[in-house]
Amino acid sequence: MLERWSLRHIFFRSSDLSINITPLKDDCIRETSDEMDWLFLYSPIAYANLIKRHKFGIFNVLDSSGCNVMSALVCLNFGVRSRQLVISTRSNFILDKRFWSIIDVIVNIQKSTSILVEFIGGRDMPTDYKRFTPKDLHRAEFYVMDPDYSEGMLSYSQNHRRNIRRALSEEMKPFSLPTKSAMGVHLELWSESMNRRQDRGEPVAEPSGIDSIRRFLRSGLGRFVQFGKNDQILASAFLVEYGVSCVYYKAGANTEGMRLGAAHFLIHETAKDLLVRGFKIFNLGIAAANNEGLRRFKAGFGANAIPIVRIYV
Repeated sequence: MLERWSLRHIFFRSSDLSINITPLKDDCIRETSDEMDWLFLYSPIAYANLIKRHKFGIFNVLDSSGCNVMSALVCLNFGVRSRQLVISTRSNFILDKRFWSIIDVIVNIQKSTSILVEFIGGRDMPTDYKRFTPKDLHRAEFYVMDPDYSEGMLSYSQNHRRNIRRALSEEMKPFSLPTKSAMGVHLELWSESMNRRQDRGEPVAEPSGIDSIRRFLRSGLGRFVQFGKNDQILASAFLVEYGVSCVYYKAGANTEGMRLGAAHFLIHETAKDLLVRGFKIFNLGIAAANNEGLRRFKAGFGANAIPIVRIYV
């Protein structure tokens, strides 16, 4: 097992580019620029690593005149045998040989085993990095809903409005279980959803995230929301809340729950609750570019699709 490691303060200069990484402490994580605030609220990498806040940093690229040409959020994402350096940005900076040569140095200094560069905005990224191949590039979208959309359901698709009305007619209700019981039900419904999507030929995620859910629960940032009928839970979601943002982290529903509109009703009722509590952002999560069914489900709530392109090296 690799020992735990921390983000280092790094300043490295080549002939015409410089990179500066400044680690952030937990008590100053919100005392940053508007650009960093935006990334903290929207970047999928940011919310996935909130439980390791002290490992965040600001990543700046400067040209030979000292002008800032790229700002990014950087964090360390580590597992039992991996140390991934993650850079999240919406900058238009082009990834050329100069950039990647410096990144190689940073990876060595940080003793990382891999790197992920995440471009929010989804543009093409010209690069002649010799280790980069098309299979390293992944396109997706994440969907952001304003909780205001729940008012009158005017932004919802006709199908979503119909499903929510069906759930109301079926007297769908929220359930509140002890955490351990809620976890068990959640994992069962999530697995059933993944199996159903796989049977339809849709790409599905590998079973993962249980440890992250436990850490979010311990940190107080996560909670389960579950809806059903009579004495049966039909739909479950795990939410991550921070600041004015809430993330629909992992969710699932059984076949009956989808038929009766429980999954749609859960998101609708959650948005209503977030609106009352003053939240501004309801992030419905990521859907891969080739997963039309999941994209249509998330977009049906009137959520804005924000493209994202990732390079894994």
